[in-house]
Amino acid sequence: MENNIRFHHFGLAVKSFDSALKFYGNLNYNCSNPIVDELQKVELIICTSDIFPSVELIKPINEESPIINYLKKTNEIIYHTCYEIFDDHQLKFIFKQNRAICISKPKPAILFDNRLVSFYYIHNVGIIEILESDYGKL
Repeated sequence: MENNIRFHHFGLAVKSFDSALKFYGNLNYNCSNPIVDELQKVELIICTSDIFPSVELIKPINEESPIINYLKKTNEIIYHTCYEIFDDHQLKFIFKQNRAICISKPKPAILFDNRLVSFYYIHNVGIIEILESDYGKL
C-alpha cells in the first residue's frame, strides 16, 4: 500500500441536515457550520471525530446540484468516499485495474481551504472523491 494515499471521509447526501446532525452529535462528532459551495452547487458540513471516520454532509442548494438525482427516491444516501493524495502520481495507483471516468475535474473546494477536489466514477465501486493534500497539486 502506498503511504501517499489516505482515507479522508465519506460523503452523505441529505435533503436536510437536522437528523444527521443529531445522530453524529450523539456520537460526539464535532460538526462545522454549514458552508455553501457555489462551484459544487451544494451546502456542506464536515463532521469529525477522534475515533470515527469523518463524514461530509452534503445538501443540494438548487436543481442543478450533482446530488439532486440521488435524493429523488431517498432522504439520504452515501454519495462518495474521499481519499487524500499527497502525490498526484498516486491517481494511477488508486485506479489500477479499474476504469475510472472523471465526472468532475479538479476545482477548489471551499470546505477544504480551497484545496483541489475531483470526482471519478468506478463501475461497481461508485463515486470516489480525490482531495489534494496540503503539500501537492492535482
